[in-house]
Amino acid sequence: MQTVRRMLVALLFIGLALGMAPAAVRGGQDQMPRSVDPHLWRLVREQPGAKIPVIIQLRGPVADPALLVAKFGGRLNGKLRLVNGLRAELPVAMVAALGKSALVQYISVDTPLKLTAIDSGGLQTTYNQTVGAPPVWNTAGLTGSGVGVAVLDTGFEPHDDLKDHLTVINTNPKALTGSDGNGHGTHVAGIIAGRAPSGRYYGVAPDAQVIGVKVADDQGSTTEGDLIQGMQWVYDNRVKYNIRVVNISLTGTAEMSYLTSPLDAAVERLWRAGIFVVVAAGNRGDAANAVRFPPGNDGFALTVGALDDSGTADTSDDVLAFFSSRGTTQDSLLKPEVVAPGRRIIST
Repeated sequence: MQTVRRMLVALLFIGLALGMAPAAVRGGQDQMPRSVDPHLWRLVREQPGAKIPVIIQLRGPVADPALLVAKFGGRLNGKLRLVNGLRAELPVAMVAALGKSALVQYISVDTPLKLTAIDSGGLQTTYNQTVGAPPVWNTAGLTGSGVGVAVLDTGFEPHDDLKDHLTVINTNPKALTGSDGNGHGTHVAGIIAGRAPSGRYYGVAPDAQVIGVKVADDQGSTTEGDLIQGMQWVYDNRVKYNIRVVNISLTGTAEMSYLTSPLDAAVERLWRAGIFVVVAAGNRGDAANAVRFPPGNDGFALTVGALDDSGTADTSDDVLAFFSSRGTTQDSLLKPEVVAPGRRIIST
């Protein structure tokens, strides 16, 4: 739907000029252009002298992206081919002018992302029994063998439980290596495909190959643009690594409809390429806006909430984790679609 909408809007603007020159609209900050995200517009009103990182989604090809951004006083920081977009630093005073350009589909803040919490308390892992994994391994013979699972996260450390099951890729230019300075990414990888030498702890798909894509810097911080760059790498290398599943245990910090979010647009590109996109619901509980943040608010993502299995394999004592995000998105989608154990998880 998003792609169709973009095509229709693009057709309406064929033949229009680039837009008003910056000098002519420098003072036109009273009315928000439809192509500017409300969160960005608030910064325009509150911080008129600031320069901020933005993501610019384009209507079509642009011959010289750096020149386009420079015309409006900004600096190009990179291209986001997956969503036909640009990463840039832009003076907020020029946002309205750029937003009126016929080349621009939408401008939003390149906001930071939040890691979804991992509760690692407890004595042993019971989640495999809770979700019924052992019969699937032993009766159906489905252990993830031959399947590539891309985990977009904070980085990854070598671990005996992941021996021969982990390939590390670094896509964040601010990171020196693919190492995990936070611990989050290594933990998630273990939940998916860990196999302890002792045989006591297995991931849910112990024979899957994890392609660990580091999208964070070395301190564990990441933004929407960083994540989209990692998703671009997955798209470009999906055949080489047989990537069939993408896991994103990250959530946005700014509410945005899936119709305008560049992060949600990237989710849909991966989905249409045949990749199953799994996203954490987040840790906002039953707050009114709990599920209004990309990428978990997209209808093409399988959004997963957290279950508390009480540390037992018996499902009769399972309850929804108090922190697990749930509710209705701004586009009237009910989220999450499923829940799975998300507390007392022992991993790498």
